[in-house]
Amino acid sequence: MVEPVSSDMFPPPLSAVAHGLASSTGVVEAVHGRRTIVGMGATRKSETIEPDAPRTGGARDRILDAAGGLFYEHGFAAVGIDRIIAEAGVAKASLYAHFGSKDDLVVAYLRRSDEAFWDWIDGSVDADADPATALVEIFAEIEKQATSPGCHGCTFQVTAAEFPDRTHPAHRAAADHKRSALQRFEELADAAGLRDPAVLAAHLVLVMDGAWAATRMFGAENHGSGLAELAGTLVESHR
Repeated sequence: MVEPVSSDMFPPPLSAVAHGLASSTGVVEAVHGRRTIVGMGATRKSETIEPDAPRTGGARDRILDAAGGLFYEHGFAAVGIDRIIAEAGVAKASLYAHFGSKDDLVVAYLRRSDEAFWDWIDGSVDADADPATALVEIFAEIEKQATSPGCHGCTFQVTAAEFPDRTHPAHRAAADHKRSALQRFEELADAAGLRDPAVLAAHLVLVMDGAWAATRMFGAENHGSGLAELAGTLVESHR
């Protein structure tokens, strides 16, 4: 059986959160003041910021950072524009100058989170690992995140629930992320010479999504602690 290889999960700031995943701590806690992403997250202290208070970084990034942290922690419907601009320290006109609507901001956050997620994955896997081992390493990292305090599960799953219309831009962005996972896992399985790589990829995505759902339902003490072992078993079954 392929043994999972552990590694330090997150580099210093940024990681994703994406999902704005931009910055750090975990996939990034979205600089969300930390950026928070994807199925990742971390707790953060809130702070009161006057709308015109000086902040570092461009207005667009500050808006994404603030929105990313709030969306990941509270969902989309519960977070209004006024709360985002207060957190970002910008004027409402500035937000609408960069994002034409809240939906546009949500989609930008999701695209950023997707990029941050894959940056996190790429940075967590041993570049010299064979493809089969790399698959298990990916799931070892996801297991760490899904069983860590502050992780609220997958932001893309939440998106699909809050935007059930499959033609909505936010739902499409979330679906694109999952398709990317299917493609990435299939490519690794194919490169490893495993049988039925598309089937294996589909099973692995189901397992990954189950881990994110477990952490959202039960918190850090959930049944996702055997994720890497299960992924290794699936990989071995396709030899």
